[in-house]
Amino acid sequence: MRDPYGVVVEFQALAPLTGLRSVLAADREQRIAQGWAAGEIGRVAASYFATLTGARYYVGIEVLDPRLPHKPPRWP
Repeated sequence: MRDPYGVVVEFQALAPLTGLRSVLAADREQRIAQGWAAGEIGRVAASYFATLTGARYYVGIEVLDPRLPHKPPRWP
């Protein structure tokens, strides 16, 4: 999950051959149960946006090593 500034604030390591869409859908349902407002996961997207207390977060599946420094992605 990335904060409104693109900084990774939460991550989860996934095992090889994990059902990525099911992990993302379960994460979305859990956030909704915790009081988040969550957008839909698109048919071809591996992400959604979630809002809590007025802040909008990006939740998606990305390949990255959270132990390494990284820069927020550049949006076109």
